[in-house]
Amino acid sequence: EDNESHKASLDDLREEKSQLAIQIATLMEQNTAKDAAIQDLRSELLESKAECTRVQSEIAATQEKLNAEREAHESSKSQAREAKSDHEETVRNLKSDFLESKDSFKSEIKELKEELQSSKAEASQSEKSLRDLLDSHQQEAIGMKVELQGSKAVIADLQVKLQEAN
Repeated sequence: EDNESHKASLDDLREEKSQLAIQIATLMEQNTAKDAAIQDLRSELLESKAECTRVQSEIAATQEKLNAEREAHESSKSQAREAKSDHEETVRNLKSDFLESKDSFKSEIKELKEELQSSKAEASQSEKSLRDLLDSHQQEAIGMKVELQGSKAVIADLQVKLQEAN
């Protein structure tokens, strides 16, 4: 009768060991999936940073173009002043055109600066969100590792009990 009881207890321990092995395999699969998701998030973060860099380069190129155009208009204005005695009417027209262009350029520069600030803010927010998400996944991964260690400890304990039972 004791032998039957030990045998039943051993069968129960074997079943419990089998269930724990399945749980461990499931946890390991989940951990692998989360690691892949973290890698995907890191890739997305790098892509976002590259896009921000590209946008900043475009803004800088546009700023340089606007500066060159402004210098060209300054030169044009200076030439118009030199020819003022011969072309009074032309100078007035050029001055009017120049002032309109200057206001337009100021508005465009202001808009570009606002777009740059907005892009920087969006990039910063995007990076923060991705970091928060990455931190969350890392915390989950740590939790899963702790659970896995606990499962390993339970298995080790069961193996000791199994050996003692044998």
